[in-house]
Amino acid sequence: MIIPSIRNFVIAIASLAISSATLCQVVGDEPETTRTVLILYSHQTNAPINADWDRGIRGALAAGFPEGVRIEIEHLDLGREEDDEFESRLVDLLRHKYADRRIDVVIPVFTQAFSFALDNRDLFQNAPVVFCSLPAAIAEQTDSFHNVTGVAFSWDLIETVELSRDLFPNTSRLFVVSGGHKWEMELQRSVEMKLSRYDDTLEIVYLTGLPLSRLCSELVNVDSQSIVLVLTHDGDHEGKSNTTVEAVAKISQHSSAPVFGLYDTPLGHGILGGQLASAEIQGKLAGELAVRILRGESASEIPVAGLDSNRYMFDGRILSWLKSWRTGAHSSGRRNVIFPTLLWPTSQCHC
Repeated sequence: MIIPSIRNFVIAIASLAISSATLCQVVGDEPETTRTVLILYSHQTNAPINADWDRGIRGALAAGFPEGVRIEIEHLDLGREEDDEFESRLVDLLRHKYADRRIDVVIPVFTQAFSFALDNRDLFQNAPVVFCSLPAAIAEQTDSFHNVTGVAFSWDLIETVELSRDLFPNTSRLFVVSGGHKWEMELQRSVEMKLSRYDDTLEIVYLTGLPLSRLCSELVNVDSQSIVLVLTHDGDHEGKSNTTVEAVAKISQHSSAPVFGLYDTPLGHGILGGQLASAEIQGKLAGELAVRILRGESASEIPVAGLDSNRYMFDGRILSWLKSWRTGAHSSGRRNVIFPTLLWPTSQCHC
């Protein structure tokens, strides 16, 4: 007889194995010598940002290695499951799954997956690591790591705040929205340090880990001198999970103030725009680095990329207003924003 705790463990392992076994695809033809790239996503399967990262990584692998690359994918869900037992069981599963599989490159996406990959390199035969979308402050510490390189990002926080003040020159109050997960609060602390320069010019209100219903009620009646900046919101302090895209959609529906962001996945779901990091571009760069390693370069010899990839991006629905702002009375002259002649298919304007 299997006791309940062991039965639950067996069921969990079997379920994970079944779900993850389907997440394997070969890009290009598959000869016997096909190389294998393992992508480790920090977030759960249905997080919208995963699709952006994935599109960039796959596109770069297909373009750079047409002879065929086998892609294995694991959604670790470590951003939500801050649980030692969960991670221990996950290690056991992956140890069993990849015991007899050769991995040529591991691409951990975002901070939790990167930490997991470094702590458990033996699970993947100590394959070269190409991290994707690692905060610049963490990426700077990877120089001494063997066979590790990747793509870093830095939020252009000040640029986005300055842009929002150019667009809305009467702004006197900034609401900063963040989720309640541990990693989200760590990101917010770094944001607080950067925003301290506005202590004398802006009233800054941090809305951290609030349930979406309460968050919307806080923002529904804010005055015309306010703007909202959403960092991430993947869950609240009460343990309820959502995605940042879902949070942005609700916030923008209820907020009486304009909403800005720092990366492009929520674009088209409610944020006006900003100087944004692009998950797809970061994924593309990571895929290109992986190709170089598959071609024989050493990861340790490849410098970290990505810190110059942010761009001004706006929701295409406000393109005409922004054009008038650039050339009309609202222009402060402090920033030259160039607008394309055509909207992107996704109703985004990359400027």
